[in-house]
Amino acid sequence: MWFIPVLFVTESLFYPISKISYKYMTILFLTISAVIGWVLYHFSISLPLNLSYCFTALFFYGLGFLCKNRINLLFSKTYYLFVFIICHCLLLFLSNTKINMASNMIPQLIYNYCAAIAGLFSLCLFCNLFTKISIRKIETLIIYTGQNTLIILCTHMVFIGYSSTYIKSYIHNKIMYKSIEFIFVWLLCYAMIFIINKYVPWMVNKKK
Repeated sequence: MWFIPVLFVTESLFYPISKISYKYMTILFLTISAVIGWVLYHFSISLPLNLSYCFTALFFYGLGFLCKNRINLLFSKTYYLFVFIICHCLLLFLSNTKINMASNMIPQLIYNYCAAIAGLFSLCLFCNLFTKISIRKIETLIIYTGQNTLIILCTHMVFIGYSSTYIKSYIHNKIMYKSIEFIFVWLLCYAMIFIINKYVPWMVNKKK
């Protein structure tokens, strides 16, 4: 649940920045925030409730804000997808470090941020390509998943823990285990979505 206060504080911090008229000043503030996030990690400075990560999250939150009206222009070419995926994989290979959002672990500022941006752009390109294909049932599933993200975020780690405790010891092949874990966790997440939405929707601020 660490991400709930992080999201709240990130949105609160970004609100005054979003009111700045000059785009370059917005970019400057977001860059400073990214550097602060890295400095907090580098000097092992921790804030309560994982709020150290807010400065890193603020950079990506702001990046999405700046790009939101340029999505179609930025991602109009399908072959960009392969370019960004290659860049993402290459940067991950060059950085060769572990990144942990919950503990604000960002060992290499430039490599890690560039890899994250390339990965995000790859995802946006994939989604743009997917909307052109428009497979109705899959599209409906993705929309349904997006509408219930909070439930998934709050429960998936519990189900991963169950999988690690009760399934992992019986499956020694890592790829096979991860495949089974993926199916197991998502099935339980969708079951939990159904139960909460049907019986206790007030838990996620919904009505019956």
